[in-house]
Amino acid sequence: MPRLRYLWHGLWRNPARPVFLAYVVFLTTGTHWPRLTVPQELNCDKLLHGLAYLGLTVLLWFAYPIRWGTWLGRVGILAIALISYASLDEMTQLAVPGRTASVADWSADLVGIVVGLYIMRGYAVWKKRSRGSSTIPRHEHVGVLAVVSGGREKRRGIQ
Repeated sequence: MPRLRYLWHGLWRNPARPVFLAYVVFLTTGTHWPRLTVPQELNCDKLLHGLAYLGLTVLLWFAYPIRWGTWLGRVGILAIALISYASLDEMTQLAVPGRTASVADWSADLVGIVVGLYIMRGYAVWKKRSRGSSTIPRHEHVGVLAVVSGGREKRRGIQ
């Protein structure tokens, strides 16, 4: 029972998690609803696929941030999870009457995932630069520490 309580509290620790889970339920329900069609005049089915998976990518990024490993490894884990979900989503639509699966829909999902990952990469770079940690050279950083700590580092010979 303590394990279940930990999972319940862990869900609400990050406010993006319930939003992400609700979005997954909404997306899965919407893609598996029988005979749900987009009006032919709009002809935006692939755009909707891309936008849906772009939103899923952004929400997953915030709901379950990966703080370890290299940048490529973190993006790889997210990409594998999202591509697997997109594949499973398209494959299970075959069992729903009035729904079809297509490589074009899956490709539009992948485009949404890739665009979402690029947007989040730009956000991560912007966030890192706004903190100032990547723009301060090492020697200036030590000087700032010396000023903040009252010059103790200068007495020790650290410049």
